[in-house]
Amino acid sequence: MAAARRAAAAATPRKGVAAVRLCCPFGFFDEDGVEHYWRTGQRVTDPVEIALLNERGAEIEVEQCPQP
Repeated sequence: MAAARRAAAAATPRKGVAAVRLCCPFGFFDEDGVEHYWRTGQRVTDPVEIALLNERGAEIEVEQCPQP
């Protein structure tokens, strides 16, 4: 669990983080009742979505950009 929290903290949008993958299914209903859901293994590249997953405590793995 601590490793997942470290990965989530590392996933905040910043240089070098191209994408994250979900370690387990994650979802919630927002304040307007809209459902948000991601599947296990789903790759997320949108920095806004990555921040949202991080804020909500989703278990994610960070994918680093390939180095030249």
